[in-house]
Amino acid sequence: MPISSREEMKAANGDGFDAADYVHYALNTAGLGEDFVLALTDLLNPTFVEGDGRLLVESVGAPARYATYCKQGMVPAEAEYWANLTLISELLTDLDAPQAKRLAQIFLWSWQNALTAQHPSATQVARILEDKQEGEVFVTVAEPAVS
Repeated sequence: MPISSREEMKAANGDGFDAADYVHYALNTAGLGEDFVLALTDLLNPTFVEGDGRLLVESVGAPARYATYCKQGMVPAEAEYWANLTLISELLTDLDAPQAKRLAQIFLWSWQNALTAQHPSATQVARILEDKQEGEVFVTVAEPAVS
């Protein structure tokens, strides 16, 4: 029977277990391969496309959404906010609220680092938004005053 969790992997391998071992096992067992790893990398370490002075996360389709929102009459700062808004809590089906927040924190850190590295003088920031009523957690990049 295949190992189905990180805890099972650790129990089976003892002190020799590490996160890289588990990721290797999970990727190769599930057959996700390089395409998945590259997509995950693009999501966690995004490229920001600049348009109209706005910074848009390419890997989540923000440039196309931004154009649509602007055509619908949104001001650029608001369109940037909504175009970059990415639902994190549903990336994995069994995430509870604390796990979703932890994952969102990782996205926040990664996106902010990528933003700073690619556009050091940008005024936009990465931030987390939580809809407690719906149990959803999002990450976006926008001007600090836009929400």
